[in-house]
Amino acid sequence: MLAEGLWAEVERLGLTRTTTPRLSIDVRHAPCALAPATDGGGSCASGGAAPPAGLAALSGRASAALRTRADADALHAVAIDIGTTTVSLYLVDLLTGQVVARSADYNAQISRGEDVISRIIYASQKAKVANLRQVGNLGEMQHLVVGTINKLVQHVCRRAGIEPQQIYKAVVAGNPTMLHLFLGIPPETIRLAPYIPTVNHTPSLPGGAASLGLEINPRATVDCLPGVASYVGADITAGVLSSGLHEAEALRLFIDVGTNGEMVLGNADWLICCACSVPPVIDEMRIGACRGLWNNRVVRSTAPRSSSGNAWWMKR
Repeated sequence: MLAEGLWAEVERLGLTRTTTPRLSIDVRHAPCALAPATDGGGSCASGGAAPPAGLAALSGRASAALRTRADADALHAVAIDIGTTTVSLYLVDLLTGQVVARSADYNAQISRGEDVISRIIYASQKAKVANLRQVGNLGEMQHLVVGTINKLVQHVCRRAGIEPQQIYKAVVAGNPTMLHLFLGIPPETIRLAPYIPTVNHTPSLPGGAASLGLEINPRATVDCLPGVASYVGADITAGVLSSGLHEAEALRLFIDVGTNGEMVLGNADWLICCACSVPPVIDEMRIGACRGLWNNRVVRSTAPRSSSGNAWWMKR
């Protein structure tokens, strides 16, 4: 939004726009270009060339933004997958669309429960430790996962050579329980009949980074992808969209094997999904740690013999 606003101002002033998201002038030679002070002869007082016509009319706020943009030359976002066991984070260059760094670590909430049900129960209880009474267990769970994310942010920023302040967007996916705890929303109803989450699709949160405690640009927007039902969340929505399952003509099966397991069967006409807890023996075999091999993998399905467990239709 800021960049487009600047371009509108530049074009209104009669300046040219290049094919790349930069001004055709070299604004790195500030203050000559952005705060022109001429010696009366039309040239810059510091010895440089005179600024292009109309540049002096740029507002102080636009000039400062252009200077910052030229110096930093960086515009980044983070894509976050909050898993019950593992949190994964990708740093994306918004100017090129390329993933420039990635990192993952155990979700610190695991110290309060290994599965979603135990974490819901813990978050629903009042804090028993004196220094946590004001925030409660729900606040503690939110603090733990945000702390994990902030550690990953620091890691990818060091690898990419940027500052966390240069991250202006966060997009978050995860199962419903993980997103409720991330946002500090009470998750009790997820485990109680009729098993309805407090929210399936949260609105975009402009400036949500600061309110959630994320150590990126405090005015960064935070978007949580929509979920489907109490145990089929935004991580599955993201998987279906990225795999193209919702556009397939043939019948296909999408499988996510993690601490929680989900399957989506269908094509462009219909989709049905189900979820279950992965048996501990599988988790001990570290199949959950290898779920990256399964995420976004689409396989052709054979005729199903039977199905069991809870299932939800995904609305198109």
